[in-house]
Amino acid sequence: MDETANHKLPLIRASQAQKHVTHNEALLRLDAIMQLSVLSRTQSTPPAASEGERYLVPVGGSGAWAANDGRIAIWQGGVWRFLEPGRGWICHVEDEELFLVRTADGWEELTAASRDPVLAGKAGINATPDDTNRLAVSSESSLFTHAGGSHRLKIDKSSPSETASAVFQSGLSGRAEIGLAGNDDLSIKVSADGSSWKNAIIIDGDTSAVGIGTVPFNDVLDVNGGIVSRAQAPAFSFLGDIDGAKWITGLGGYFLSFMSDNGNSQAIPERSSITCYGRTFRPKIAFTTTGSLLAAGALKAQGYRSGEIELADDASAAIAPLDKAGFLLVSVDPAADHPPLSAFGIAAYDSGTSPEALKLAGGALFDAVSSDVTGTSGIDGHVTIGVVAGSLRIENRLGAMATLRYTFLG
Repeated sequence: MDETANHKLPLIRASQAQKHVTHNEALLRLDAIMQLSVLSRTQSTPPAASEGERYLVPVGGSGAWAANDGRIAIWQGGVWRFLEPGRGWICHVEDEELFLVRTADGWEELTAASRDPVLAGKAGINATPDDTNRLAVSSESSLFTHAGGSHRLKIDKSSPSETASAVFQSGLSGRAEIGLAGNDDLSIKVSADGSSWKNAIIIDGDTSAVGIGTVPFNDVLDVNGGIVSRAQAPAFSFLGDIDGAKWITGLGGYFLSFMSDNGNSQAIPERSSITCYGRTFRPKIAFTTTGSLLAAGALKAQGYRSGEIELADDASAAIAPLDKAGFLLVSVDPAADHPPLSAFGIAAYDSGTSPEALKLAGGALFDAVSSDVTGTSGIDGHVTIGVVAGSLRIENRLGAMATLRYTFLG
């Protein structure tokens, strides 16, 4: 053998004279092919080069490079020398920052990942990725675990009009979607066929208002048809069929808005009722629309609102007021055998920009203050009503768990 099989390095023969010539030739060849990196693959004419500079001769090489298409041209000892690449050789192209691999068909790019292995490319785990699904996984389950603390899964989008969501499929056909779909509101969508989608729930990103079957309309909760029971929100809107009773039951005061699907028709709650703790208010005001929105304000159930709160000793809780100002009656478990009547009382309040609360009547253990109460703010052994902008507070310092009942007078 005169040379090695793979890289064609010259071998020194037995009793060969000037062995250093053959040895140096092999070293020069090794220097040219190891960690192979060329300056360019688009230079078709030989440039003025420095010792050791390498180029990949493109199709149509001219001058000293003629008839050497696809070979490695290296400037050594003042002349151009050429290396024939073997299949599987990998070459870095400096002016394009990419890698090539030698195949039976010539030089080919490894993948798009050769340009930026961190940001581009595809990966498949027991599945085949594509240009849309660049990461494809086929398995019974997937685990994303922590690194000693918390773990958050983030889905980002480029602008509010794009989509960042999780889609749940059946047989590769979408059935449910949760996320930011075309805006910055959180939505939950469902589909029966994977092509026609309906919004089940929408949460407004700015106001946190919730819409069920419809877009929220300036309220805490908007419902398209159906029945709402044991609701805690202070306002509702119903969009759609109102031919029948809509019942609202549970704690809290309620504002009921009616909207019409047809801008030329009336939204009249003729057979609708508002029920709160068994007392029924029948609306007698009809609203008409001049477009898709209400022409008048919301219908309010006048009267009172009642509720109860169970509080531990030295604890406090917030109460949403019926109005910004009004009267509040408080009793302590009046159904008990011996209710502490001295903790009963009536307070006037203003929860606007200058909050104020005033005790109007009551026992010695009932107080009202024009400030917040946090659980230990009031006098020990008392029930205290406090106020902050937009909310009332009630505090229990009676020495034990207590059920506090309250009624707002409108």
